[in-house]
Amino acid sequence: MDDQIDDFLQEYEELADRCQLSEEVKVKKVVRYVTQSHRDFWRAMNGYLNGDWDELCQDLSEVYIDTTVQGRHSIHKLQDFVRDSARTRMLEEENVIYYYRQFLLRSKHLYDARDAAQRPVLNGLPP
Repeated sequence: MDDQIDDFLQEYEELADRCQLSEEVKVKKVVRYVTQSHRDFWRAMNGYLNGDWDELCQDLSEVYIDTTVQGRHSIHKLQDFVRDSARTRMLEEENVIYYYRQFLLRSKHLYDARDAAQRPVLNGLPP
């Protein structure tokens, strides 16, 4: 999902601010721009019920975790990638290079974050 929800919320907030909408009106009107299947879900969130725009944005960020850096670069997703890659034989050097590049790309944020719980995964290539 990338940053679609974050981008949407930021763009909506900028437009709502230009229109000088109150925080409560921002919250009540935003559901007009989401699919019908998501409206009831958004309306059930505390931020929506409280009419608090910042709280609603926080609620949505927690629910749509893939939109955050942590969600896109989680230890779980890296482990899934390693496990899935281990199921495929790498017969050519190009396969190993591709795997290595993908591993670096997926693990860089975790490595940079230096989270002690995530370090053991970065110790090498899968068997």
